[in-house]
Amino acid sequence: MASHQSVFETLKNLTSVLVKGGSYLETASKISAIAFDKTGTITKGKPEVIEVEVFEGTEQELLSISRSLEQNATHPIAKSIVKYAIAKEAQILKVIDEQKYC
Repeated sequence: MASHQSVFETLKNLTSVLVKGGSYLETASKISAIAFDKTGTITKGKPEVIEVEVFEGTEQELLSISRSLEQNATHPIAKSIVKYAIAKEAQILKVIDEQKYC
């Protein structure tokens, strides 16, 4: 079990952190490897779409649908999708019922 001093030393240099109990810190101390994406979410605080893989239809169709559904969203991931779609010149489609497939 980690001592209070070691927990304090770990956290004192962080600018913000939310920990909902010591058991989570105990578990984190057992981690031997961790992987992060490199899309800017951690480094810049802003997610960024860097690549799209399409399994059905075309990339333009997918980006047009995505842009149309996300254009009014305020979530950072939605904003990154819209930004990417705009950069790829995806068209805005008329959305009739965005809840239909949810």
